[in-house]
Amino acid sequence: MYDAEGGRDAVFVQIRDDHPSGKFGMLRFGTTSTTTLVVKRTREVMLFERYMEENGTWTTHDFAFNIQ
Repeated sequence: MYDAEGGRDAVFVQIRDDHPSGKFGMLRFGTTSTTTLVVKRTREVMLFERYMEENGTWTTHDFAFNIQ
C-alpha cells in the first residue's frame, strides 16, 4: 500500500486548486483514504486501512484474523 520507510506512497495523490464553483476558494483535492484486503491460501486475512485527518496526519488501522 505504501512505503513507510521510504516515505513514498504509490497511490497517494494530492493537489491544491480553486474549487470549480469559485465559492470556496483554494481547496485540497486528492486521496484521503486507502484500504487493502489480503487473503492468503492459509486462510489468513489482513486488512489495512489508512485515512487522512483534517490536520493532514494519517491514522492507520491494521487487522489480522483467520477464516474458520
